[in-house]
Amino acid sequence: VVGNPIGHSLSPCLHNAAFRARKLDAAYFAVEAEHLEEVRPLLSAPGCLGLSVTMPFKERALQLADRVEPLAAAIGAANTLVRRKGKLHAFNTDAPALVDPLAAHTSLRGHRALIIGGGGAAKAAAIGLREAGCEVVLAVRNPRKAEKFCNQNGFLLRSLRALQSKTSLPADILVNATPLGMPGFSQKLPLPARF
Repeated sequence: VVGNPIGHSLSPCLHNAAFRARKLDAAYFAVEAEHLEEVRPLLSAPGCLGLSVTMPFKERALQLADRVEPLAAAIGAANTLVRRKGKLHAFNTDAPALVDPLAAHTSLRGHRALIIGGGGAAKAAAIGLREAGCEVVLAVRNPRKAEKFCNQNGFLLRSLRALQSKTSLPADILVNATPLGMPGFSQKLPLPARF
């Protein structure tokens, strides 16, 4: 898994435990990089099957790929790069990873989902929840950066600052798709705790 920062990631622990349990001769490790392109040599190394991609590189990951699967193209971000027959394929598993567990417990159709953030994880959540029948609202610090994505996909766009002054949450589902709240970030949550 490549990202920056990456030290908080539980992915190596989880994947290596799964490899041991299945008696697979495989290893999964974390790589912190300043730029995604730094990992290109790793992707062509013998035995490297692929790469998990996390913040802030999910959108950039598409540019490394020879082939982009349709969901990753629609989202505009990939969290998985897989090497197949010498070609690099880009996938996005973030959307089903969010939607499938929610849909297993409740119907999502007709609900309003408020997604905080404008990066690759937020875009995956937005596309996935829309496909599940939700009305989607994206709230970001700088709305200009998300205008094109929201306009192309029919999502409502709000300023995060404007939401912070509200007394109630204008949604049924809240998704924090920012790094805020993760270890190592000074601000705990992007919205007041009352939400």
